[in-house]
Amino acid sequence: MDFKQLLAESLNKPSVIPPGYVLGSCFLGLGIMGIISPAQAELAFPVRQDEDEDEDEDKEEPSNVHPAARGMSLTRVLRAHLYSKAGRDLVFGLSFFALQYQGNMRAVVALESLVTIVGFVDGFAVWKYGAEDAKPLAWSYWTWSLSILAIAGARLYFLPFSQ
Repeated sequence: MDFKQLLAESLNKPSVIPPGYVLGSCFLGLGIMGIISPAQAELAFPVRQDEDEDEDEDKEEPSNVHPAARGMSLTRVLRAHLYSKAGRDLVFGLSFFALQYQGNMRAVVALESLVTIVGFVDGFAVWKYGAEDAKPLAWSYWTWSLSILAIAGARLYFLPFSQ
């Protein structure tokens, strides 16, 4: 039995914990945490600005600030972003659950591949807008995303088209 056939057979057998439910739970957990406690979400996504930047109201706003956000504190804008991020994570989690429940493994693996884009972009945001001591965390986003992409790509390649 060659490796490709062995891997294809193992992918066809039901696993103890289906991957869609595992990934769905991870994303649902992140989404719920972001909605219930944005302060905890800020720790997981460290792009928080310095506190003294927020309190200086006499500062002139940069010209690239959207008119709807002018006059708002950066903390408030960041919190709004974290709620949006939480909503995104909830949608991903529910999508994984729905696809796994339907038994559509090719879609689960394809979605797994696509959500790695989120990890790469989040890593970029941490690298560009995070504090200096938080920049190494961007590498963990990129490493995990690349690892998940490689695993998902291998699984997608070996899954039969009937699933």
